[in-house]
Amino acid sequence: MLKKLRLKFVLVNMVIVTSMLIVILGMVYHFTKSDLDNQSANALQTITQRLQQPGRRDVENWDIQLPWFMIQISFWGEVTAGGNTRLDLKDEALVQELIQTVLGSRDPTGAIEKYDLLYGKASGAGMQYLVFVDTSVQKAAVRSQVQISIIIGLVSLAAFGGISILLARWAVRPVERAWAEQRQFVADASHE
Repeated sequence: MLKKLRLKFVLVNMVIVTSMLIVILGMVYHFTKSDLDNQSANALQTITQRLQQPGRRDVENWDIQLPWFMIQISFWGEVTAGGNTRLDLKDEALVQELIQTVLGSRDPTGAIEKYDLLYGKASGAGMQYLVFVDTSVQKAAVRSQVQISIIIGLVSLAAFGGISILLARWAVRPVERAWAEQRQFVADASHE
C-alpha cells in the first residue's frame, strides 16, 4: 500500500512537471519561430517597398541583416541576378526556375520551400524585381532550438524524477511510522 502511495506521488509530480515543461518549451518555440518569421517577412517587405520608390535602388547602402538577393528583369527580358545568398546565381537553370515559380504565382509574396526562400515582386523604371529572402538560417536556428529544448526537457524530467522519488520517500515516511505504530499497537492489544 505504501509503495502504491509513493508511486502515485511520483506520477502526479511527473505529470505536473511534464505538462509545465511542454507548455514552457512550446511557448519558447512558438515565440522564437514567430519572431524569426516576422524578421524575414519584414525584410522582404522593406526591400520590395524601397525598390518601388524612385531613387532608392542603391541596394549596397541598405542595412538588411538577413541574406537576400534579387533578380532583375528588364523590359527587353534581360535577366540580372545578384546579392548575398548561399545559392549559385550563376546557375541559369536555377535562376530560370525561380523566375518561373515567382512569375507563375498570382500572389505578390510567397515562399519557395524547396530552397527555403521567401519572395516578393516589385517593379519600377521599366524593370521587374524579384526579391528573395533566404530563410535557411532561421529554419536552422529553429531546428537547433528544438533539439536544445528536447535535451533540456529530458534532463529536467530525469532531475525532477529523482527529486520526486526522494520527496515521495520523505512525504510517506510519517505515514510509514504511523502504520508501523498502529500495527504494533494492534499486536500488543491482541497479545494482552
